[in-house]
Amino acid sequence: MKDGQSPHLLSRATLFEQAQALALTVGAIRRARGKRCLGDFPVDSPEWRDIAEDFARDVLRALERDPESPEDDPGLVPQRSDDDYLGTGSAG
Repeated sequence: MKDGQSPHLLSRATLFEQAQALALTVGAIRRARGKRCLGDFPVDSPEWRDIAEDFARDVLRALERDPESPEDDPGLVPQRSDDDYLGTGSAG
């Protein structure tokens, strides 16, 4: 690690590899569910744009984010509204 570099920051290569792995995973899940993928259509066609939006929603779901949420901060962890977030009930 270089001097002055935070140990908590990912290198660009590592971040790219993780993003690529996520995209491949989401694509494989879409294929398994019978959904179309971006490579099925010419880039920038109307169908490609529709699939790109749907793919982005699937990526957000994979990251456990609500794609319809108006929150601006993607770093927030979604919170459950009930007090029993661990599912232990009165025994916990």
